[in-house]
Amino acid sequence: MSVHVDHHFESNWHIPSLHEEVTSGTNSSDQDPHNGKRPYACTLRFFGVALESTVKGFENGGSGYLTIAFTRSNGKPIFHGFDKAEANKLHCFYTTSQGAASDFKDTPKTLAIAVVCPVSLDEEIGAYEHGERHMEAGRYCNPIALRVVEGRLHLRPSTHTPLPPPAAEVVNQEIVGEFFSNPAKDRAFAIETMKNEGRYRKHAVCTAMTFTNKFTGPMLYMFAAYYQSLGWRVIIYDRFGSHYTFIQDLLHLPGIDYYPYTVYELAQPSKYNPQYLRKQGTDLKSFYKTEANWGYTSKKLADTADQDADKTKTYDYARLEYTDLHTMLFLDTDEFFFCPQASQNLSAQRHYQMGLHDEFHARGVEEMRYVRLAYSGMGPPELSSNQTVRSKVDLTNHTGHCMLEAYEKRCMTCLLQCWSAGISFDNFVKHADLASICPFHYNHY
Repeated sequence: MSVHVDHHFESNWHIPSLHEEVTSGTNSSDQDPHNGKRPYACTLRFFGVALESTVKGFENGGSGYLTIAFTRSNGKPIFHGFDKAEANKLHCFYTTSQGAASDFKDTPKTLAIAVVCPVSLDEEIGAYEHGERHMEAGRYCNPIALRVVEGRLHLRPSTHTPLPPPAAEVVNQEIVGEFFSNPAKDRAFAIETMKNEGRYRKHAVCTAMTFTNKFTGPMLYMFAAYYQSLGWRVIIYDRFGSHYTFIQDLLHLPGIDYYPYTVYELAQPSKYNPQYLRKQGTDLKSFYKTEANWGYTSKKLADTADQDADKTKTYDYARLEYTDLHTMLFLDTDEFFFCPQASQNLSAQRHYQMGLHDEFHARGVEEMRYVRLAYSGMGPPELSSNQTVRSKVDLTNHTGHCMLEAYEKRCMTCLLQCWSAGISFDNFVKHADLASICPFHYNHY
């Protein structure tokens, strides 16, 4: 679903089948005594989602190979990676989200797949032989960066190792993913243009909208307006484009990226269709039984497993799509990032928040996890002995109505009234990714 080219260096991702000892990655390098010593031309990274039922035997990761085809400007078709000899294949290494943010009971159950294909200089341009052989213009990195490419990614079962060469029955068990890739240079050029024009924002908040009710549109508008004003890039994935009419007035502002879909909508179009949308409805729902027990305003439970799994994989997809960013902080639209060390002035908050994350990046921090505190909402009974007080502080109702009122007034500072710092009940932490070491995360951490 997503492909990225890391030029001249190894990918940040840690893929066990490539990086850990006695794996298919080390076995692959043993095929040629020079392979492990060659510098990188690039590393190709892929992210996708598959039904768990289709990847039985592949859950624990492993190896594979890549083939590509493209047409040169003179109309000549070019093919790379199709050689049957194992030593001449471009080997790739993959891992899945099995055991890593994959415990959702979504239906049908899915797994995310992360793949890296390290390309040495010799694999990219041909081995240097003291002028006796003309080096090529580029077999993998260059075409994917500059051309429209048709590719096939072959994944072998987790039990397979490249040595000895695979038997026919192993080849027949391969999973083959076909893809078309537009030139990667287009995105790189757009990023450079934004930097040159002073429009580039290196820290981002990302949210995924997976349901709709009377509050979600106004909340998304105020969420986007608040973080955009603080200097964040705001990345929005909106299932079915359900909230476009609310957000469209902000799309001209610098730093707001809106996508009318989520990953599950792309990966399972037969399930996430107009009939599914109508079935979901727009009434208020509780996401967890404990919320209903605490008295939150709702009529029924949501399909929390599907929504959490969709958000998780959408965020992982976004992390590969936005590898240029220094920070990506994952938040829901009812979550308010605020630094009490600065004042309630938006300019002061912007200066403090951007400076804080600049420092994290400069220090080489790979991840930040922020404890989320309950705000103006109901916590467990031990937080308050007064049942009357608890019954009047409904998280869904209070925050939703407060943000709706701020939306109707288009009042940014009114948002400060929607949260309280007076309650310190620890809840799910929120995750900010600064280095993209792990390809998979739960949507909260």
